[in-house]
Amino acid sequence: MRLRARIYLAIRRPVLAAAGACLPKRGVPAGRFESLLAVSPDRIGDVILATPAFKALADSSPGSRLTVVVREPLVEMLAPQPYISRVLPAGSPGIVSLLRRERFDVAVDFCCDHRLGSAILARRSGAGCVVGYEDSGRGALLDVAGAKPKEPLHIRDLLLGALGPLAAEPDRALPELCISPSAAQRVRDLLGGDPAHLVGIHPGGFYPTQRWRPERFGELARALSERFGVAPLFLGGPGDPRIALSTPGARDLSGRLSVAETAAAISMCGLLVCNNSGPLHVATALRIRTVSTMGPTVAARWWPVGERNVVIRKDIPCIGCNRGACPLGTHECMESISVPEMAEACAGLLGAGAG
Repeated sequence: MRLRARIYLAIRRPVLAAAGACLPKRGVPAGRFESLLAVSPDRIGDVILATPAFKALADSSPGSRLTVVVREPLVEMLAPQPYISRVLPAGSPGIVSLLRRERFDVAVDFCCDHRLGSAILARRSGAGCVVGYEDSGRGALLDVAGAKPKEPLHIRDLLLGALGPLAAEPDRALPELCISPSAAQRVRDLLGGDPAHLVGIHPGGFYPTQRWRPERFGELARALSERFGVAPLFLGGPGDPRIALSTPGARDLSGRLSVAETAAAISMCGLLVCNNSGPLHVATALRIRTVSTMGPTVAARWWPVGERNVVIRKDIPCIGCNRGACPLGTHECMESISVPEMAEACAGLLGAGAG
């Protein structure tokens, strides 16, 4: 963390403590909850890894109504989940008034870092009790603030831990994702039906240090097409790297799909090859086989959950630095990952078939 950020967090602690002292502190209501609010994390992978916590929250009071607030681009992806009654876009006009009319028994703020936006929204919702994690003074805005574990838990387990004050007993289930039927149909229309033997290729990543070179993804796509006869499907958001379309039979939907449509496209693939990014966790929630790179990311927090996931990660001294820019300027953790070793990892899963 940079010095400026550390100074800001140090200054804000007493300010938030003073503000929080003026707020009433309410305990968790006794008895059964009728209406529950979850203020979701904001990135795709975090939202996917929060699905076990969302389901555990809904299951804690059978028959209750669970409303989830999430960034607008993620609404359609999350809406089909059967245990969620409604998904609302954060930041939409009138969102606070709409939430207050619901008279929620409990609101859970699933933010796991020092940011304040979700805690403020949860507080302004008027819920009978707001629970979440303390971090750098943000707990002053909550009614019941849990302490984050000091050891680096997997993000899925950290999100489940936010339910601790509610005495919920989550079972550390795997993330799951139901696909929007309309999003799936839009992807089929773009592809001209249901092409066989698709292998998804997604070169994106939140930070530059998380990204393997896009031209290497292109080389890998050609190698897999020649060896296994698969049809590469290039995916990516508007800001993600583009891959030159030089592989026979390849399809390119990069920059053309919404988040929900990207999830639907991944569900049609037999394998997804990607970096450690949101689409990786989408694939694991869909039980799609994956081969992924991992560089500076903290492995204990972001390793893909479930089976049939292969991670290529180099054991070098600086691995896991968790930096958005390589402090050494070499990017060795990603540069040292070769196309042949990624191809062999893919071969091991493609050769295993669907079993």
